[in-house]
Amino acid sequence: MKSLISSKQVNFAVAMVATGILLTFLLSFSETGAPTHFTAVSESSSSPDFYILNTETHQFSKNGQLISQFDSAKVQHIPNTETASMRSPKHISIRKDQSRWITTADKGLLYLKGDQLDLMQQVLIVNKQKGTHIKTAAMTIFPNEKIAKSKQIVTITHEQGFTRAKGMHADLASEKITLLSQVRGQYHATPQ
Repeated sequence: MKSLISSKQVNFAVAMVATGILLTFLLSFSETGAPTHFTAVSESSSSPDFYILNTETHQFSKNGQLISQFDSAKVQHIPNTETASMRSPKHISIRKDQSRWITTADKGLLYLKGDQLDLMQQVLIVNKQKGTHIKTAAMTIFPNEKIAKSKQIVTITHEQGFTRAKGMHADLASEKITLLSQVRGQYHATPQ
């Protein structure tokens, strides 16, 4: 008989439950054992109902390998939109070969189903092992699909030069980047 729930759905549900348990723990205790910085604020429909400072979450594979980490200096829950606004979000995605893609921004907006993360202002994606940096003003990441998109100007720099384009679609799993329009670049050949 065919299963009604895929393993991907089960993994997502487990990750969400683990995140909920972690948030409950973070709301109860800080690293020192004292109550964490948790503050209720006004109940206006556009105001956050609570915030958490200095969050850090980890996601592990079935084998216990760390596959991602997410940090933020401040997370504010906004109940009427079911989103969480973030200050200084940082996401680290770790591939099977242990190479890391590190994404940072000044601001972020996470949709609470966990299926979309909007990053704004000074968005930077770095892979130190490959020597690649991607900069843009705004980007949307779909974590479950391992896809990143931007309609803004994107600049990709690497050891041999740079490429600039308007708009990007990146498949983070296969590391394939498609530049959408107005592509320009410069390549510096290395002597052999």
